[in-house]
Amino acid sequence: MVAVTWNPCSLIGGAILLPIPVVLSFHQFRGTFHANESAALTSAKILFAVGGFSLFCFGVTLSNLLFDPLGIPWGSYLIPPLLFGMVALVFGWFNLRWSRQMKSSYSQNSDSVDKPRFLLRDLLAGLIAIIAVTLMTIYFIQSTLPQYAENVPANRVPCRIPATASNVSYCQGGRGTIACEFTIDEAAFIKWVDTGIGSFESQAAAVSLQPITAPFSIRRYNNLSSDLNGSDYVTILEGLYYRWRKEDRGVYAAFDRSSNRAYYYAHYH
Repeated sequence: MVAVTWNPCSLIGGAILLPIPVVLSFHQFRGTFHANESAALTSAKILFAVGGFSLFCFGVTLSNLLFDPLGIPWGSYLIPPLLFGMVALVFGWFNLRWSRQMKSSYSQNSDSVDKPRFLLRDLLAGLIAIIAVTLMTIYFIQSTLPQYAENVPANRVPCRIPATASNVSYCQGGRGTIACEFTIDEAAFIKWVDTGIGSFESQAAAVSLQPITAPFSIRRYNNLSSDLNGSDYVTILEGLYYRWRKEDRGVYAAFDRSSNRAYYYAHYH
């Protein structure tokens, strides 16, 4: 995902985190297939650190949900870090036990133990790993939607919009920001909003549509990239609007009755 993102925060975060699985894979291979006690111990330390951090995130998330109930499916937030943390700790314990067994064996047979060497099979395994990562990277690059697009089908948009929407244009900005607009009839727009738009948090707020009684402005997709031409905002005089805001997060939608044009804008930071 680091190779296809235009989001600088994701790029920096991915660059910081990427060395961890690379280092872990290297030491795990040496510890498992070369019976290297030091590599197994290093793998255990990395897994304990990653697992502990994941369980810490689980605890923080659980605390936030307990003190600020949102009426959202908790499992989507709690189960992944809990399972990941538990699995990492279990495999860390396996590596620690394996390193201790090897240390004990080496100390008892120090004269007869040969140092592990890298063989042709190791080079072959490394080549296979490189090919696999390259193929996955190519797949992600080809399957990831572009940062922006104009006049595309409804199924080529990185957010959920009505299947009957036409003449769709969108743009993704940094830190999870997205703006989209499309043509649709009013009944379909109302149904789309009522089924829940934005995040779990905004959906749980159960904000209802309101009639536009005064000029209502909403940010357009053009505003999120300097490569796009057109006005950054649209002002609607007659129609409907949806507005949810909390701290630094917001989800907005509007329907222009005069043009049957719907507008959507969301930011989560």
